[in-house]
Formats: sequence, C-alpha cells, structure tokens
Amino acid sequence: MTETAHAKQQPSLWDKIWKDKQGTGRVVLYQMPNLSLAAWAVLTVISLMTNGRVADATSTLASVALLIWAASEVLSGVNYFRRGLGTVIFLFSIVSFYKNIFG
Repeated sequence: MTETAHAKQQPSLWDKIWKDKQGTGRVVLYQMPNLSLAAWAVLTVISLMTNGRVADATSTLASVALLIWAASEVLSGVNYFRRGLGTVIFLFSIVSFYKNIFG
C-alpha cells in the first residue's frame, strides 16, 4: 500500500474510541484538567470543608462547573471514550439537579 493510500484510510472503531482525533496515535484516557474541571475540584473541596450557605453555594457552583466540563467533552472530546464519559457525567448532573430541585 502506498503512503498516500494509507493516509486516506479511515480510522478503525478502536482508534475512534481510544485514540486522539488529531491522528497522532496516542491513546487518550486522561488529560491535564481544563479550567472547568479544576474549578469543580476546588469548589468541591471548599464545599466539603464549609457548612451553611457557603457550602450550598460552592456545591452549586461545583455542579455547574462539572456540567460545563461534561458539555465540553460531549461537543469536542478527543475520542469517543471522552465524549461518552462527558455524556454520562452530563446526564448524571442533569438528573442530580432535577432530584435536588424537585425532591
């Protein structure tokens, strides 16, 4: 197979699930956290160390940050695994919000 024909070959399902979409061949399960995921972690720790209104506010903000991260992964995750993970966390977050609001 020539180099040109090899370059035009579609990636396998395995590659789409586990490897980055830039075609570097790297398997991507973990990446350095982006701002929204780092915010979720910090706000979650703060909410666990406080109580009352501060804990409620930081817990809510942490949930919003996680929802933003999940939506970002769903829309632009580097592979199907990351997009699926974002979908699961997004749905879990929506159900959690619903249960907290409507009991």
